[in-house]
Amino acid sequence: MTCRAAALLLLVTLAAPLRGQPGQTDTLATGQPSFWNRTWQGTLTAFTAPEMRRYWAITAVAAVAASPFDDWATGPDVRSKLLPAAWARFGDLWGAPTAALIILPTVAVAEYVRGSNGPVIRERMTLVASSLVAVGLMTVIIKELTRRTRPNGTDHRSFPSGHTSISFGVAEVVRELYGNLAGLPFYLLAVNTGLSRIHDNKHYPSDVVAGAGLGIGLVRSFRLSGRSRHGLALSWQPVPGGALLQVTFRQ
Repeated sequence: MTCRAAALLLLVTLAAPLRGQPGQTDTLATGQPSFWNRTWQGTLTAFTAPEMRRYWAITAVAAVAASPFDDWATGPDVRSKLLPAAWARFGDLWGAPTAALIILPTVAVAEYVRGSNGPVIRERMTLVASSLVAVGLMTVIIKELTRRTRPNGTDHRSFPSGHTSISFGVAEVVRELYGNLAGLPFYLLAVNTGLSRIHDNKHYPSDVVAGAGLGIGLVRSFRLSGRSRHGLALSWQPVPGGALLQVTFRQ
């Protein structure tokens, strides 16, 4: 399957169920006035919301549970049977960073089809972009902190899998915006990407599990950041000569 055909299929998946539903409201976080404020607030929620602390604990347990299979799954006899070579190549391409680049114009067209106006389309685009930027930045930070050697020994940026975190982040964005049915094909593509990273001997299973959890969790934190009415909220805006930081305690 070519990238062009895949992009067309995904666009149809998003847009077809939305005809005649211009009033449908997404469940992803909204309301932040700027890209960087939204990125900051969603990332902050990832570390402060009680729901997210439980989520990260579950993700950590899942990654640890996958680690006993690391050496077994990266053996050549096992890796070669995970995916057909063509699927592995597509999975590698989808996660770096084709998924993120395709989803932005796809969401814009889908919102146009459902009858959204210009400001709403820009709102959705900013929301998608900010959450995926947070996924990418956090993935890089964790890679540099952990410095785990890849199974093929090429470098020390194995944990977590960046291809996997981005592809699962995209899948969760679509699920949050358009529902489980629309998100399903994106989740299948994300699973294929994760398996392709093991197939290519670039990552261990625990890297892939952690990457999937990171991508999904950060996108969910953006949803929570727009809904939470309690706790600590920070925002900033540029002012002449500097920036204004606002700290709000919600009770």
